[in-house]
Amino acid sequence: MPSFPARPRALFALLLLAAAPACTASDDDAGTGDESDLRIKPKDGETLARLTVATPSGWTLPVNASEDATVSYRGVQQPLNAPQRLPEGDGSLLFRGKFDVQVTAGNVKLEKGKLKTVELGAMKPTFVPATESSSTLRRDFGPTPSLTVHYTAPGLAEAQVFGQSRANPAFWNGAPQRPLLAPPGDYRFSWGMPILTDVKKTLGSGENATVDLAPSDKRATIVVKKPAARELPDVPAVRCHLPARTFLVHRRAENTNGVWGEPPSYDQNQTSPQDLPLQPGSNHYGSSEQITSWAALPLKNDTTVKVFPFAASEGANHYELVVNNVATPLALKPGDTKTVQLERLDVDDVEVTKETGETYMVKGTWQLFRQGANNAWLPITVRQDCSTGAGAQTSFPTNSGLDVLPGTYRLVISYATAEGTKTQDHTVSVP
Repeated sequence: MPSFPARPRALFALLLLAAAPACTASDDDAGTGDESDLRIKPKDGETLARLTVATPSGWTLPVNASEDATVSYRGVQQPLNAPQRLPEGDGSLLFRGKFDVQVTAGNVKLEKGKLKTVELGAMKPTFVPATESSSTLRRDFGPTPSLTVHYTAPGLAEAQVFGQSRANPAFWNGAPQRPLLAPPGDYRFSWGMPILTDVKKTLGSGENATVDLAPSDKRATIVVKKPAARELPDVPAVRCHLPARTFLVHRRAENTNGVWGEPPSYDQNQTSPQDLPLQPGSNHYGSSEQITSWAALPLKNDTTVKVFPFAASEGANHYELVVNNVATPLALKPGDTKTVQLERLDVDDVEVTKETGETYMVKGTWQLFRQGANNAWLPITVRQDCSTGAGAQTSFPTNSGLDVLPGTYRLVISYATAEGTKTQDHTVSVP
């Protein structure tokens, strides 16, 4: 038989196989070459933790994320009242509602295969706002109550959560229509004044609470009564912006021997006498006399002023009534009423009687001194030029008068007659 190359031999063998009759495979050959033997179908189980952030059971209003609250865990926002599947582990729960800031509500640990439920609480902070006459927060002068809210989550330090930027002032108006969704924990509500006690509330999980923030009435009352009569014009004050010489002052240091009086001249030039409620005057230079705030009293009528007294912890802080540069401290306690009756000292022109019995009037000047510590006579001054601070006047023309505080005064009148220059020296007790 002739030989063939390798490739033709293989082709020849395939032709013979194709021509052979078909045969049935035996049982031993079953499944040989079946593609299903090469398919892999791996399987595994998945067991995650679940977290539900729930609103209180008594919460009946619809939860609106823009109005009520949003909650996130590990940086992912969580739906309220619906379980969320999450990997096990620890993470911080962050809450944003009617507070100024995002609140860290504490650490939450999730366990595989278990449901963890964090139930929020709700609060309605109530008080009568200072804009209403019946409010115990209303005052006419002095430090102003300002609400701040502080929160302590379990295991964390206290943090201020309202009162920084006041992002939701309409809610914190004393009578909110919608409660505040809030995480459970300890809350401290402060008016920022030692005389007003902080309100503390521990909010439980699922609790619906109303928290009354209205303080008991700690205010004191200052009544300044104008003189019964002013028969002569006031001592002239040339170019002075404030003709009124009566001031309420909040001073943060003791005014030993009355060395400090009315606010500095430049500050007076920036302010007008005011009706109630009084607003602090310009205080650019008042710090030199330890003035925190001040207000000018027109004193056309008797004036009643509500203020918050200072607590012992506030040291030397106190109120003063300053009249024509003379200051008198007002020591006040809650519930006190301090009435100061101003008097009037008017000095006429001098009536001179001649040896014939005939009289005539001569003008002169007068000086006034108030008896101070150790019986020292302290001169009364009236500032004459509030734009520059110059010209503090200690000598006044006759036919003029001054309002004065109660006390003992020395009045020295200078004038001239045909006999020459003369003086009169009077001691006056007021009242």
